[in-house]
Amino acid sequence: MSSRLQVDVVHDAIRMSYGRISMSTRCRRAERWFAVEGGGSETGFRPVRRSIALVLVVAAGGAAVASTAFGDSPGAQPEIVESQPAIVIPLSLYVVRTEDDRLSSRRTTDELLEISDRIGEIWALAGIIFDPIEIAEITAPARAVIGLSLGDARPFLEQAGTTFDIPAPGLVNGFYIRNAGGVNGFMPFGTRVFFVDDSPTVHDQRVSSHEVGHIFGLSHDLEDPGRLMFSGTNGMTLTLDERVTARGVASELLDDLR
Repeated sequence: MSSRLQVDVVHDAIRMSYGRISMSTRCRRAERWFAVEGGGSETGFRPVRRSIALVLVVAAGGAAVASTAFGDSPGAQPEIVESQPAIVIPLSLYVVRTEDDRLSSRRTTDELLEISDRIGEIWALAGIIFDPIEIAEITAPARAVIGLSLGDARPFLEQAGTTFDIPAPGLVNGFYIRNAGGVNGFMPFGTRVFFVDDSPTVHDQRVSSHEVGHIFGLSHDLEDPGRLMFSGTNGMTLTLDERVTARGVASELLDDLR
């Protein structure tokens, strides 16, 4: 075994149907890193020794959608590029509560439903459609949540599915928490999980969509604040290359799980 702890987390398979989508849950072993969306603080990657990847097997065909590209300037108008099949990604979002009210998120499931709609609007530009299968509150032990306020997700991820349940996980899973440790949000790299602070310095849907971008293999943009992948701004545009990359990774994730 390597110096980084690598432990398999085993969950019972969950079978469900949502429209024409057939799904089952699995968990995989991985070494993780955090991709961080900053709010004026340092951004980059943070190591974590192990994590849980909540994934779904999806067999779905999407309707054809018009893919849209933006020009190089932040205010550029969208340009229709081509018609291509939609990639349908099951999405689950959770409000994280705990027995310690000081550590519990103040968000509501109605707010998360609205956020999921806004995430969908942003990623529709890449022909990626999010299909919410679960928007719920979960209750985790304080000992699992307190690390998140220090920028350490290991206790939460290690206890997920053991000391507390996560109902109906999707291919992409977002957790909305009271305090993300001084950043707007972060994603343990290599997983399909992201965390968002209760009080980000940018729009909620922007933080969430930015972290989803990391799940789809996108790096930080260091030049244009109008881009979705620029850290700490309300930029929401995607370049053609970013859309192609995101679609490719999303498709590979689905194919790999079939």
